[in-house]
Amino acid sequence: MFQSTNKSSPLTPANGLAGGEGSFTGNRGEVDNAPTSPRCGSITIHLRLPSKDTHPNKQVHWARKKDAVKIDRQYAGFMTGLAMGSGKFGWKSATVHAEWTFKTAARRDRDNLLSWCKHFFDGFQDAGLILNDNGLTHLPHEVTKGPVEGVVFTITCER
Repeated sequence: MFQSTNKSSPLTPANGLAGGEGSFTGNRGEVDNAPTSPRCGSITIHLRLPSKDTHPNKQVHWARKKDAVKIDRQYAGFMTGLAMGSGKFGWKSATVHAEWTFKTAARRDRDNLLSWCKHFFDGFQDAGLILNDNGLTHLPHEVTKGPVEGVVFTITCER
């Protein structure tokens, strides 16, 4: 469910918009009238795993991969918009920490995991969370075993 520290957020489960999970911690209570100064803090975005057709080691037809990338990018942008609520972001630089959960305990190549989700980072940019995805600093990924597969991104603004 959507969790927010802002009581006036339009994205609460009571409003029926519980399609995504996310939370924001930061200076929500401060009034900022300057349109060019986005608030800093941290945002958590829960996503499903990227499409298997977009995996870097998967050989698929270019059109099939292009369609899968488009769907994943739009999905990441939509879920980021839900997590952001009505906030003002547009961060120039941020750090990203990813926690991957898989049903099996097989070893995963962390470099491949990073490249597998690069279109998610484009979705974060499309949603307005960051100005450009080249301003992201990637922290080491965590891979765990769990009942539900997915990836949780924790993105923290850098000042």
